[in-house]
Amino acid sequence: MRRIFHFFTVVILLIFSQFPMLKPDTAHAAAGPVSIAFHPYDSVVDPKRPVIYLTKLGSKTIYSVNYETGDVKTLILPYAAEKIEMYNDKLYVTQLKTSHNTYNMGPYSGAIAEVNANDFTLIDLMEVATDPYDIAIDKDGIIYISPGSGQWENIKAYSLLDKTEIPNGHEANVYERSTIYYSAENSKIYTIDSTLSPRDIDAFEVNKGDITATYDSPYHGDYDIDFEGRITPDGQYMYNDSGYVFELAPLKSGDMVYSFDMGDEFHDFAFHEKLTFAASNYGGIDIYEYNTDHYLYSLKEDVLVNHLYYKDGLIAIYEDESGKNFVEFIQDYKSQPFNYVDGLFLSSDSQGIKPYDFYNGIRKVPADSSFVLQFNQKVNLVDPSTISLKGPNGEIKVSTDLNYGILYIKPQYLYESTQYTLTIGQGAVSGYSGEKLESDRTFTFYTSNPPISNLSVSVNDSQAPLQYTFNASSSGGVEPEYRYSVKANGEWKVIQNYSSSQSTVWRPAANGTYSFKVEVRSKGEEASEKSYEFSQVVKDDIVPSITLVPDKTNPTNGNVQVTVRANDNIGIKNIRLPDGKRVADSNTTFTVTKNGSYFFETEDLLGNVASSTLNVTNIDKISPEASIISSTTTPTKNDIVLVVNANDNNTIKGITLPGGTFSKGNNALFPVSKNGTYTFTVEDMAGNKTTKVFTVLNIYKNPPATPAVNPVWDNHTAITGKAAANSIVTALVGSKIIGTAKATPQGSYKISMVKQKAGTKISLYAKDPAGNKSASRVVTTIDKTPPAAPTVNKITTQTRLITGKAEKGSIVYLYSGSRLVSKSTVDSLGNYKISIQPQRKGTSLKLQAVDKAINKSPFRTASVL
Repeated sequence: MRRIFHFFTVVILLIFSQFPMLKPDTAHAAAGPVSIAFHPYDSVVDPKRPVIYLTKLGSKTIYSVNYETGDVKTLILPYAAEKIEMYNDKLYVTQLKTSHNTYNMGPYSGAIAEVNANDFTLIDLMEVATDPYDIAIDKDGIIYISPGSGQWENIKAYSLLDKTEIPNGHEANVYERSTIYYSAENSKIYTIDSTLSPRDIDAFEVNKGDITATYDSPYHGDYDIDFEGRITPDGQYMYNDSGYVFELAPLKSGDMVYSFDMGDEFHDFAFHEKLTFAASNYGGIDIYEYNTDHYLYSLKEDVLVNHLYYKDGLIAIYEDESGKNFVEFIQDYKSQPFNYVDGLFLSSDSQGIKPYDFYNGIRKVPADSSFVLQFNQKVNLVDPSTISLKGPNGEIKVSTDLNYGILYIKPQYLYESTQYTLTIGQGAVSGYSGEKLESDRTFTFYTSNPPISNLSVSVNDSQAPLQYTFNASSSGGVEPEYRYSVKANGEWKVIQNYSSSQSTVWRPAANGTYSFKVEVRSKGEEASEKSYEFSQVVKDDIVPSITLVPDKTNPTNGNVQVTVRANDNIGIKNIRLPDGKRVADSNTTFTVTKNGSYFFETEDLLGNVASSTLNVTNIDKISPEASIISSTTTPTKNDIVLVVNANDNNTIKGITLPGGTFSKGNNALFPVSKNGTYTFTVEDMAGNKTTKVFTVLNIYKNPPATPAVNPVWDNHTAITGKAAANSIVTALVGSKIIGTAKATPQGSYKISMVKQKAGTKISLYAKDPAGNKSASRVVTTIDKTPPAAPTVNKITTQTRLITGKAEKGSIVYLYSGSRLVSKSTVDSLGNYKISIQPQRKGTSLKLQAVDKAINKSPFRTASVL
């Protein structure tokens, strides 16, 4: 598609010469594209190695890329690197110490980095008295530096041998940021302005750094040239990236003379023998016969090539469609098989001729169109009779023209809304070497529909303001489709998308004046061909009505459900409930949970509003209060009466008494004859209930039960047990009271006392609060006190009778270890005697007393002396 865009803007020329059959040099296969993660700014190819060196704009890093192996090296220089050149196995790189600035009038400071190409290391940093922009190196090792700042400044010349400046006068003056090129054949450097307009080429005659003369080209704005180009290896031509080619000469009289126009714009050029390789601005590499504008064929048309070199093959730096950058060594640069690449159709309107993509199956091709087909080689017309254009009524005559790789086809006529087939026969055209297409190339396309005219709209408002019916009609076109839109909030809103229906019904949402737009197009078209706008006034003066019906009006302890009904002449849009929620219906319900005023609102379809308030007062969710009073709270042997009183914010319905009897009114009396728990339920008119429980404990008609007593030991200081709740329990020894205690409501009691001797009889009885006395309970004190350890007199090896003291009546046991040796009962005087066999000296004996209650004393240990 690159060249084809350029083609339609120029006159088709049919003057072609015969092109020689050209073949590239043979070489070994390359490694393939080498990916680089940046867009290179400048580059130079190593003449000895398969390496290209690159700079990156704004970066201190330079790159060495081996395009055969894919090896990439980097070197970081002291300053930002821009332009790069090579001389005598060394690289020379501009070093920016400051940004280029038109208004920086000095003093200037920059540097040139000198890099060893053998090991890619920095050798030296040559300071220069300029802001370096571009550089060129002549055959004598003089580096020429164009200025990057300050408008008109001198080109600086330095000897690379001793790093000294070669002074020059006004002949070296050049405008800032000019690109610079060296021609060894003409002993000149050439510069091209980058910031001046119109742009010009200047020549500087040089002799070992001395700029002896300067002059500009004979043209001043005649050619819109680019600021970059390339001098051919033979020094005879400068190919400018604009596509203009200028002849160079040793003398001013023939120097920089326009030679020819390549008819396109380019990024770079490379040359080899009889071929010119051009990196097209539109993508790919175009190959021409050297020193002519004779196009031959194209390569790599799917990438954008930015830098191009030739050294045993093409070296291309390019960017693919995804924006990734690569370096590729292209050794096989012969043409691909002759083939169709892309196409356009050209159509004119009020602004001139315009190009559009052309492909098989395309629709909406204007009937006045002509067709441009691009091939990958220079195209020759061989047999025009095999180029045919057919429609439903037969074949259409066409005329054909050629230019570069372009075939131009102009039909004699085309009808609207018609299908055509364009066929390029296999033998119709050939490539630059005579190669023909592999097969016929066929394109089916459809011409545009005839234009639509006379769009009008009528309005039926018989059902206004509820709805309006719009009806559109038009003439022309093919199977017209209509789209209706209304303007809302300043924006058009579609109410009927494109449809074959001419009518649509619109229901307004509010009173007001509305703008409408009707658009029409033929079936299959994407855009509207005609539109019609009009306005409509909508007015509705009737407000809606609203009715509120609660489901309960009597007192209730539940919620009240309100039925809401709205009515209107054109319809209800929504009902707004008290909680703010809007219901898009004419009937709904709302639940009221507490008394209060509730606001309802309804809106009709055109925005008219009505409202109503409902006061709810019959909800009572508060339970009534109740109190119960006994006729007496003091202990009594008689019946008592419970008095129940109820109170509520609403009316009391009645009181349910124990046993289930219902008593109407606010109060009731209930006689009680025995202790117990009595339950009363109070209910108000809304159904709220309160339950009260009253426990009676002060009726004592019968004596209490005989108290139960837990065992009493001789070491106890309290008597415990169970007795009638709240009764007084008394303990006596004989007729003497040894203690009293009140039983708890649960019936437990505890009487404090002094310790009683074992065998002591204690009697207990209970007396209730009314004075009723129970039968007595007698309990005997249990002996639980162990005797004291027995004493023992001296025992020797001659002792046969052990004596000592112990508790009267107890039995003293004698042990040797754990073996029972003998025992003896203590007499009434507390003495005991135990007969034994004589024991050995040091034998340990143990004695223990056990009383009649089997209480055991501690052991007494004695050793035989």
